Amino acid sequence: EEDRRRKLLQMYQEVALDLHTGMYLTQLTADRDYSDIHCQLMEDMTTLKLDQSNGRIIEFPLTNVSKVYRIVKNDDKFYTPGTAVPGGKNSKSEHIVVVEFLRRKLAFVYSEVQVA
Repeated sequence: EEDRRRKLLQMYQEVALDLHTGMYLTQLTADRDYSDIHCQLMEDMTTLKLDQSNGRIIEFPLTNVSKVYRIVKNDDKFYTPGTAVPGGKNSKSEHIVVVEFLRRKLAFVYSEVQVA
């Protein structure tokens, strides 16, 4: 249990450092389009800033996150992790991490489950 917590803390710290530096992610929008956005964790380490490269910068207070979960997308169908996906390991699945806020959801797309 302690080893698991240590590994989880290390992963969290690595993600926080990457986000603080700023990184480009692929966002799945509400109308199912893909958009490359720049994400950065602000100096206060509690606000996520998204630059959509269209002149809009949106800030999300991480204290308002109500839920975080992962889903798998394959052939425009969505599955919960652990569910058998048609095509198995050879399929071109996308792993989507959803960050839910009170009035909005952010969905980030990853091609590899380990990165998601």
